[in-house]
Amino acid sequence: SSWLKLRVAVKMPPNRAPKAMAPKKRPASRTPTAAKRKKDVDQGASGLAYMSSFENAVLAEYVWLDAKQVPRSKTMTMTTLPKSVEGLRTWNYDGSSTEQADGHNSEIYLYPKAIFKDPFRGSPHILVLAEAYNAWDGQPATGNTRAECAKIMEKYADMDPWFGIEQEYTLMRPGKVGEEPTVPLGFNGDGSEPAPQGPYYTGAGFNVAIGRPVADDHYKLCLKAGVKIAGINAEVMPGQWEFQVGPCRGVEMG
Repeated sequence: SSWLKLRVAVKMPPNRAPKAMAPKKRPASRTPTAAKRKKDVDQGASGLAYMSSFENAVLAEYVWLDAKQVPRSKTMTMTTLPKSVEGLRTWNYDGSSTEQADGHNSEIYLYPKAIFKDPFRGSPHILVLAEAYNAWDGQPATGNTRAECAKIMEKYADMDPWFGIEQEYTLMRPGKVGEEPTVPLGFNGDGSEPAPQGPYYTGAGFNVAIGRPVADDHYKLCLKAGVKIAGINAEVMPGQWEFQVGPCRGVEMG
């Protein structure tokens, strides 16, 4: 016996190539409905994804204190300008780099507490005063003393406490990168000390009011930001200044 082998040939019409399969189309993007959007609330990543450009986005500079109560900050791009802290997102950072946590468990949360205008970038951008909290136990992070103050102010809110605060600071000559400077602005270039105190406090004039342009710029930028700065004056040491804030009610000063 023999096997019959059948060959079936498929013939294509002349000058006609096989039909290619059309690629699947990506579903059209749908912007969030009005029901899902909240007015004056940053929409976060889900909102940013639908924006064709971030050109008109709002920048929020979150500012907080590290373990030594030195200001730290980082910037967030937002979809809109919130009208209150409720419209801002909770953020986070690595606390092991700010001496507020160990490397194996370093998550710190940032909770927005106050909004100020950004006097550096200008409108519509903002500065956000934030409090740092440990992610692992929910307690205020090292350096966050504002949290306890806010609790006391809330407890005695019916007494409507008013405060005026003052802060002295000293302008310093630049030192080595990453190290704290040691020579105040206004001290002699040869390392010798200036004349004894006396002419510097509330002094007027180039040779005694050392650093006045910095103090004046600070004053004006605070006003633009919405800080209730009430005054400034030169202090007893060359390069030393003071500014006052208030009267403020409760934790309104920040």
